[in-house]
Amino acid sequence: MPATWTSRHTSQNYKLIYVFKGKPDGATPYGAMVYLNGVLYGTTTRGGKHDEGTVFNVDAAGNEKVLHSFGGSGDGASPYGGLITHNGLLYGTTLAGGAHGNGTVFHIAPSGHEEIDYSFDYNDNRTDGSEPGSTLLLHNGLLYGTTVHGGENDYGTIFRMTLGGNESVLHAFGGADGKYPVGGLMLLHGLLFGTASEGGTPHCSGGCGIVFKLDSSGSETVIYNFQGTNYDDGQYPMGDLVSMHGLLYGTTFWGGRFGLGTVFSMTTSGEETVVHAFGSANDGGYPYAGVVAFKGGLYGTTEVGGRNGYGTAFALTSLGLEYTYSFGTQSPGIHPYAPLTEAGGSFYGTTSEGGDANAGTIFRVAF
Repeated sequence: MPATWTSRHTSQNYKLIYVFKGKPDGATPYGAMVYLNGVLYGTTTRGGKHDEGTVFNVDAAGNEKVLHSFGGSGDGASPYGGLITHNGLLYGTTLAGGAHGNGTVFHIAPSGHEEIDYSFDYNDNRTDGSEPGSTLLLHNGLLYGTTVHGGENDYGTIFRMTLGGNESVLHAFGGADGKYPVGGLMLLHGLLFGTASEGGTPHCSGGCGIVFKLDSSGSETVIYNFQGTNYDDGQYPMGDLVSMHGLLYGTTFWGGRFGLGTVFSMTTSGEETVVHAFGSANDGGYPYAGVVAFKGGLYGTTEVGGRNGYGTAFALTSLGLEYTYSFGTQSPGIHPYAPLTEAGGSFYGTTSEGGDANAGTIFRVAF
């Protein structure tokens, strides 16, 4: 893909699917939705019976149903990550709650029956993870994920878990090798790749973040240290990585030429290129989520920016054009944090705020 882009705005092919009402049905969605049997499934960090978040589904006509409200005794709370599917079940994480208050891994059936598979226990076991905020990865019947905190240094961990709930920490971050991994993991050539939002070589206070790889033995290697705005490089990678044509692609929340974040590409050996720097031509700013790769293009969201300042949905295409939809024009939704989900050539996503209850929305956009 080219390293520079021109900008073109579009307000066509946008549709509002659902407006959250707050505590009854969910509020503030941050995680990516997953498409299963013609229905979208997702999570909200707040709302529901106990105001501790929900799992919901919604069909194309906008009929939404709360499958589970978090926050009961021993249950998880505040799911930030998205869901994955396996054998007809949905698996996810909660940032808080569980038996020890440090977050959980759970599964739920489309019927709404939910079970906690693992409760993180950093309170009593200082090597365990705490606050899993990412979407899980399933590989060879095992679940892999990250925790924002926990581990020996409280800088976060990479963990592995059986579907039966047996968990082990594969790596505890130490600062120089990254800290506070917000994004999840991806698999390429038998290795796990991911980002840590801070740490690494301290080009900026606390480190600007890193990209790492992890082998099957649990050995972690930093393949790239971000250098921050002073170098026109990215800073603070928060989202998941994706692969396309043998390269890794991701986003940084800050940094780049204009200081409002970037989309970057990287070889598996750590050669990085800034594909796009946000902050010009009303194209958006602060991409919290990663990008989705689809038919040679990259698709994602930014929290702010655009023509109205409330965020954008964008597409970086193989034609070298950046298409953006600016929130606040036709939609009550504002500030999208979650990644987009592709289904049938259209992209579905959520906004974290907006609507009558300021609880967020679900939308569809085609570029």
